[in-house]
Amino acid sequence: DLSKNHISSLDTSLLDRLSGLRELYLQGNRINVLPRGVFCCGPLSVLDLSNNQITTIEERICDNLCNLTQIDLSSNPFECD
Repeated sequence: DLSKNHISSLDTSLLDRLSGLRELYLQGNRINVLPRGVFCCGPLSVLDLSNNQITTIEERICDNLCNLTQIDLSSNPFECD
């Protein structure tokens, strides 16, 4: 659980060594962009990114998340085109 840790960005190699990660809670941080390839965790099934500063999500962000069953992106100030 990495909630409320003042995290502002995610490196694309951040989770490479956590190949068995099933749940990731990042709510209440300062994340503003989700770069493509940041989540390459095969078994990841729960991803909570609520209450951040996410304005943009890169295309095809979930391509490597075939086991994802729950994602929470609520309370983010998305910029829609």
